[in-house]
Amino acid sequence: MLTQDVRSPERSTPGEAISVASVGRGVAWNALASVAPQLLTLVLSIAVGRILGPAEQGVQSFMIFVASTASVVCALGLPLALQRSLSDSLGGNRLRQSRYLVTWTLRLSLLPALLAVAVTFVVGRLYEPGRWVEWLAVTVYAAAATVHSVGSQALLGMRRYRAASVIGLLGQVIGVPVTIVFLLNGSGITAVVLVVAVTAVLSAVITISMLYRAMNRIGALHTEALPIAGRRKLRRSLLVFAFGSGVLVLLDTVVMQRSELAFLTIFHGDQPEHLAFYNVAFNAGQVAVRLPLALIPVILPTVSTLAAAGLIHKVRRGYAGGQRIMFVVSAVAAGFLLACGTSAIVLFWGQVYQPAGQVLLISAVLPVLIGPMSAMVSATMLGLGRLRVVVKAQAVGAVATLVLDVVLIPPYEIYGAAVANSLGQLVVVVVLLTSAHRVEGLALPRGREIRNAVFLMLLIAAPGLTLLGFGAPSLLTLFGGLAGGLAVLLLAFPVLKPLHLHDMEIAAPVLGRLPGPVRSWVRLGTAGPGSRDGRSPALPAGSAAETEGNEDMKDVVEIGLETEPETGPPAAAESETPALRTNRAARPKPSLWRRSWPTALLLLLGLGLGLLAGVLASGVQKPSYLASSSYALIPGTAAPSQPSDPQATRPPAESGQLALLTPVIAAIVADPATKAAVDDVVGRSTSATVSPRLIPNSPLLFSVQINGSSPEETFAVAQAYETVMPRVAKVAEVLSGSGAKLGVVTGAEKTEQGQGLPKPLIVLGSGAAGLLVFGAIAWAYANRRRWVRAS
Repeated sequence: MLTQDVRSPERSTPGEAISVASVGRGVAWNALASVAPQLLTLVLSIAVGRILGPAEQGVQSFMIFVASTASVVCALGLPLALQRSLSDSLGGNRLRQSRYLVTWTLRLSLLPALLAVAVTFVVGRLYEPGRWVEWLAVTVYAAAATVHSVGSQALLGMRRYRAASVIGLLGQVIGVPVTIVFLLNGSGITAVVLVVAVTAVLSAVITISMLYRAMNRIGALHTEALPIAGRRKLRRSLLVFAFGSGVLVLLDTVVMQRSELAFLTIFHGDQPEHLAFYNVAFNAGQVAVRLPLALIPVILPTVSTLAAAGLIHKVRRGYAGGQRIMFVVSAVAAGFLLACGTSAIVLFWGQVYQPAGQVLLISAVLPVLIGPMSAMVSATMLGLGRLRVVVKAQAVGAVATLVLDVVLIPPYEIYGAAVANSLGQLVVVVVLLTSAHRVEGLALPRGREIRNAVFLMLLIAAPGLTLLGFGAPSLLTLFGGLAGGLAVLLLAFPVLKPLHLHDMEIAAPVLGRLPGPVRSWVRLGTAGPGSRDGRSPALPAGSAAETEGNEDMKDVVEIGLETEPETGPPAAAESETPALRTNRAARPKPSLWRRSWPTALLLLLGLGLGLLAGVLASGVQKPSYLASSSYALIPGTAAPSQPSDPQATRPPAESGQLALLTPVIAAIVADPATKAAVDDVVGRSTSATVSPRLIPNSPLLFSVQINGSSPEETFAVAQAYETVMPRVAKVAEVLSGSGAKLGVVTGAEKTEQGQGLPKPLIVLGSGAAGLLVFGAIAWAYANRRRWVRAS
């Protein structure tokens, strides 16, 4: 048997065994590090949607999508290859190889970074050529994100998991509030992308700095140079793995990520607000997906270790239990998302984002229910060395997704995109499950397990969907769905019993850190083989039945998750004498209040300062209203060839020639003479800001957006521009000889809904930000000794 006491000296080497508590901390940290960035992305999305509106948010979403996708695709599998090779060299104590791998790969990462810059720049010139400042910032973000991913994966290869995730998380914690402040001051999309670019550059610099400090700490930077033959071998091995895993990364980007945004831009580029609707729904679904995904890092190292020991039967049994747990957790997440997702979107983003809530109803079922399952099967197959199986499934899913995108997006727009994404992920899961069963004998999900998961999801979603169907207010639907779903979960889980008794060993690291009543409730939802009524029998400790049921799973608990090696007090505790440990145990522990009152006081201070800042920010926030008009260049039938000869005519300008005039005429909107003419029509000097925007894939169309401090002024200025623009002398001068004229396609409509953030949301968000920042300070102070040792 592989298991032995984790406190024994024989198992004290890093990475070979860990305690249940450390596994629980690892899973909790994975959940926090995975969900927190997505939540911060949602917070920023709310601010952008409320302040700029869906059309501008759609443009901003597409910019970030292009840069992030170019960064991932152009890097291929270089970050993953570095993580794998560095982990292997450090495991073999080959420090010279580790040094060369880090330095050479970081230099090589500049090539994909430049390639990502080129791709982003080309797309920007084709999509929004008028926003050159924003696209320049986005190209910087693409390059920095590429380099940062390589450095971050290198830290993961050195098992510096927390350091790798904390850097990006702190970048968002600082960047999101700064971006919101700029947005409240009217900076627009430019502020969003500039802050994103700056934080990405800082994150890349700090990540590389911490990587070199970690390398210096283990002495890798002071080793001799590697021979030329060894360098060539390392480079060849790393590049081969990078290209192989890069194919998998590319396919995963097509299937699991927002590839539908590209097709929405191609087929419906004249409706950028649809990009915002789909992006909001996608990000909301990702929050629910991230929670089950936190269990994945427990599975992959476990499978690799057990497979290397030849214990494939334990891999199969642990996989079956992990499959059930994943189904249950995903069903709970999908149920609450169905119950509350639509009302939350309308409540936080505004009524104009109701289409995003409808998209969420379509995209919240399959991706949330089966997305984590796909990741778990992929992790298991990769742990068993079956890369080809995963690549095959992703390739089939990518083809299915692309075909569905082309078929469904043109007629059904964002709803077709949601269906295409869901069905593409379903294809991947089906192929993965059947291949894993055929190749390695891994169990397929049973009908009872699928039925229990679907029932649990629908039962949790029923209260919220009922309130939504009756047209209840968004706030009532949100809290009613949460409370009703939680009540149904508490009652239905013990009745359905979706888990097995042996699954508790896999979940033991997490359950061991939960309160006793919660553990008892989870135990009620397990069905054991020895109970006729489906109830879980309470096995006596140390009994033969318990030993038989737990031995296979104990390896999963003790070998499962490789975390950062603990240093300091835990290692010192192992060398203490029994008498010293007895005296230490006999000391009375300080009360909970004495241990936690400084932290609680600091958190209250952060909350108070955050609420105060929110009150001040909400007081100085200026109301903002948005109106938009669309203009078109209308080709004429014929035009005079010479002004002195009105009888002679020549063919009118072609559409391609007129397309070159569109950005020139759009720029006349911001001309001071045009603004003066508009002020004359309105009858007074106006303070509204005007921004022209070219419409992608429609070369003869452009729109003019008016942002004002009152609905009356905004609407009056928009109407004035509709009157003035076709008669401006500069427009007639530009169009002279072309036979074309400028016309209004869609006029502005008066809006009574402000674009700013609601004041309660500003106050609560600022309070949460203050709580988060001071919580980070308290955490850093509590771990100050670890940071000192690391330096």
